[in-house]
Amino acid sequence: MNIAVCDNNSDYVGKMSDYLKGYFYDKSLSVNIYRFNDSDSLLYDVEDGVCFDAVFLGIESAGTVGIETAYRLREINFGNKIILVSSTAAFAVDGYGVGAVGYLLKSCKDDLIRSVLDRVSDTVESPAYLIRQRSHVIKLKLKDIIYIESNNSKCTVHTSDGEEYVLYKSLSDIESEISDERFLRCHRSFLVNMNYIESVDSEFVLKNGGRIMIRRKSLKEMKSRFMDFVTQRKKFCKDFD
Repeated sequence: MNIAVCDNNSDYVGKMSDYLKGYFYDKSLSVNIYRFNDSDSLLYDVEDGVCFDAVFLGIESAGTVGIETAYRLREINFGNKIILVSSTAAFAVDGYGVGAVGYLLKSCKDDLIRSVLDRVSDTVESPAYLIRQRSHVIKLKLKDIIYIESNNSKCTVHTSDGEEYVLYKSLSDIESEISDERFLRCHRSFLVNMNYIESVDSEFVLKNGGRIMIRRKSLKEMKSRFMDFVTQRKKFCKDFD
């Protein structure tokens, strides 16, 4: 997903860009953020054929006045999502004229920003793992998988809603098919989604109270990889303030 952030305040552009990265990182969705400090540069890129799935447009952006830029985007057939951003609610009505999917005040709370981002990302499909069972296929979103356990010739997928799915394939094959940085092969019998880990000692303690074994000789490495994951997540996944 490609998103443009345009505002004449470079600090705000940087802060919003980091917030967007965190939001999509938390959802495990790929996103590219393009930063603009003047709306003329944004218009030039769109006219040159650069495709943005959404544009966060500051009303007070430099160059062409922000709301005029929004109308100009529509005139040059930009049909994707526009989110207007301002320090005042005075231009909120103008959002209807350009078909904006949201109007954000720079002082608004985190949950309001997320509600707008939910509308921005509603067309992006969350990564999933397909499980074939008899005559039908089940699509499990990766974010809903807590861990996968191997036992002899079968593997059991444990999900956040309490469901379990049995697969007759190796854990190594499943790990390769999922190929997602959230999932850590911490033991020959376990592949765990690190988003569900609460803490670590000699084992991983899950948020639901469960425990996942860690192979003893790799304990230091597994702890390090988990802490790197947590650090990276905290870097992005923070409130907008």
